[in-house]
Amino acid sequence: MSDYRKRYRDYDSDGSRDRKRPRSNASHNVDVEDRLESLITRVGEKSSSSLESNLEGLASVLEADMSSYKQRVLQILCTCVTNLPEKATIYSTLVGLLNEKSFDFGADFLDMLMSNLKEVISNGRFERGRLMIRFLCDLINCNFLVAASLISFLEGFVNVALEQNIPQVRSDWFIFTILSSLPWCGRELASKKPKELDHLLDEIEMYLRRRDKLHVKALRVWSSDKPHPQEEYLDCLWEQVKTMREDSWQEKHIRRPYQAFHSVMLKALPHPIPSFKIPAHNDIIKYPLPSVVFRIFDYTDAPEDKPIPGAHAIERYLVEETIWRIINTHYKDRKECAQQLLNCSAKSRVSIEYVILEIIFGAMFRLPEPEHIFVFYGSLIIELCKLNQSLMPGCVAQTVEILFERLNTMNITCIDRFIDWFSYHLSNFSYKWSWDDWIPYVDHSPDDNKVRFISEVLGKCQRSTYQDKLVSTLPSEMQSLLPEATQGFFRFEAAENEESGHAVVRKLIDGIKTKKDTHDLLGVLYEIPASDKSFYATDEAIGPAIDNNIAALRIECFVLTILRAGLKSISHTYSALTKFHSLFTEVITTRSEQMHCLRAVREFWGRNPLMMLIVIDKMVKLQYIQCSTVVNWIFAKEMESDFMKFSTWELLHNTLKKMMKHKAKVKEDLEDAHEKLDVLIDKAKKEEQRHEESDEEENDESKYDMTQAEIERRQEEIEELTEKVETAKKDQKELFLIVFQRFTMIISEHIAECEKEGVKVANLWYRYTLQRLQEIFLLYHNEIDQYADKIEKLIFTPDIAPHILEVFKRYKSLRS
Repeated sequence: MSDYRKRYRDYDSDGSRDRKRPRSNASHNVDVEDRLESLITRVGEKSSSSLESNLEGLASVLEADMSSYKQRVLQILCTCVTNLPEKATIYSTLVGLLNEKSFDFGADFLDMLMSNLKEVISNGRFERGRLMIRFLCDLINCNFLVAASLISFLEGFVNVALEQNIPQVRSDWFIFTILSSLPWCGRELASKKPKELDHLLDEIEMYLRRRDKLHVKALRVWSSDKPHPQEEYLDCLWEQVKTMREDSWQEKHIRRPYQAFHSVMLKALPHPIPSFKIPAHNDIIKYPLPSVVFRIFDYTDAPEDKPIPGAHAIERYLVEETIWRIINTHYKDRKECAQQLLNCSAKSRVSIEYVILEIIFGAMFRLPEPEHIFVFYGSLIIELCKLNQSLMPGCVAQTVEILFERLNTMNITCIDRFIDWFSYHLSNFSYKWSWDDWIPYVDHSPDDNKVRFISEVLGKCQRSTYQDKLVSTLPSEMQSLLPEATQGFFRFEAAENEESGHAVVRKLIDGIKTKKDTHDLLGVLYEIPASDKSFYATDEAIGPAIDNNIAALRIECFVLTILRAGLKSISHTYSALTKFHSLFTEVITTRSEQMHCLRAVREFWGRNPLMMLIVIDKMVKLQYIQCSTVVNWIFAKEMESDFMKFSTWELLHNTLKKMMKHKAKVKEDLEDAHEKLDVLIDKAKKEEQRHEESDEEENDESKYDMTQAEIERRQEEIEELTEKVETAKKDQKELFLIVFQRFTMIISEHIAECEKEGVKVANLWYRYTLQRLQEIFLLYHNEIDQYADKIEKLIFTPDIAPHILEVFKRYKSLRS
């Protein structure tokens, strides 16, 4: 099956065709429909004949079958418009040719297209809607539409965008859809309706001038506009359209097969677009979020014979749109995606390798989150390097160096993603890199962004290889930036002198080896008096934070011993934590005890961030520790030295996602229970009806009673699940409140201390922390939206520090 036909079938989500035909259908009809589908979906593929002759032949074939299969042809064409958008101009040409042969066919196609458009907008499938509108605009080049009706249609979109009391993101989508369609229809509209087009563009310009752009700072990859301005997506596209307008709507990228049939299509009668009522705003629908255009290359970076189009050239947008469309189409198959990208139609005119990488890294760094699963982009770059070994690896290296040089102005969330991607990329190429170029940074401050980046990358690489491999790969001068070998630290074996509780720990170890029961192990553990001082009591950071009402030393000895029992591997650790569940629930009950348990975990696995993350995650899952305790611990004074480490924020995000997954799981269970109850109720109604009509009263009554009992059991289950859902919602809300309270507390304390000492407030720590606060808002905006009003009343009040309040306002402007 051809790739195009496969994609047509796989992604046909409009429900336009039932794949399972009843056996009663005539074999002949089935064969003809399949043949028509194959012909339509494959048109434009490589062929010995020209595209024009193939289109002409296909139009004749479809005309011959139109009387019997008109509805099916209409459905296939409408589906191809969105499922095969790279061939949109081919299908607009085909529709134009069919319209010339049959005016009624053209009218029916337009009606179906408009009906589908209304449906996709109502359902919030905005990208499909944008592709439909772009296709509709392209039809004017085929003399299919009346120019005045297309202008009126687009003006209707502008009028909706200018409505009051609707979110800006709704208005933005309509304006973006118009601007992104103009490269296809601008020249034709300018020749037929110049005044009306100018008026339309003037209204768009007025809208763009008054837009709120507070969100831009939150969505930028870099805080600096040097060397490349970071433009908001609508502003950038507007400048590109203006440039195209100044060039008399000329462009050199769009393939326009209908130009070969100009004289034929002039004979056709054009259609007016039927009245189209745009679906009203609905608060449930999530509109596409705004974005900032990612720029890393310009014409000076690429070879002179194939320059990259300027930032405001319409060709830049069209090439980028083509590449992004290929990625969106083939993201489930990285090999096919890489092949299609390197064979992109623009490769003969521009240095396609640079534009591809700019698009991929822009998608990877896209805020709030990437469009597709993050690892896809890394695997795609690897495939590109394999397929184009002469150019692509060098372009990737050049990209990394540019990103590395600009780390000081890079958004912290994007730095995290850069670290994740680069360590993954290195692991696929035996960790080979031009490490010698980074040797000069060894002597820089540990707080330097570049030094921190190198250390974090090496730390992530440790997770996927042996320490010896990294040691042998790195230059000797860089060994100091490589984290220590990742081993658990058991204080009672490392200490030269006997520590407090050492004798009890030996007994615990022996008890575990001899498989003593829980009661006996507890007896051994309780030999440590609750009043015995913690090992951390003398630590200046931890000591003051320890609750005097807990048996601190007892908790330390217990947790460290259990972690030692699972030292061999992750599976051993999981087994130990699960096996001694009853001991954990007995020893660790209060939040203070949970906090002390985390201190012990950090002591044991502090040099191995991955294991610390795994252990804490398992403890949260087993409900030994609450998510809120983990959050409070991360923001505690004792964690100051680790506050700016990648692994600390990895732990925070993991904790928040754990809570979100729990809420989603219990909510899904509740929905499933409701569905099963509905099925049982329907079954009971049928059995009751059958019981009334049947003579076998005793047997039917027994079945009916059993169903009623099952219904009662399901109703009880639903009551329990409803309570769980409400508890999960409450816990999640409280967790986010804690996060924001802790952020505001530590930032406010920092400001107060700086003002007291007369030093600069906006230091490295301050900027870093504000970015992390902004990151929480961006990454979890869908969840936070539910509590935004509550958070604003309780935390982000007008009297809070201006920089903190600005971060909150940026978040609100995302969907305003």
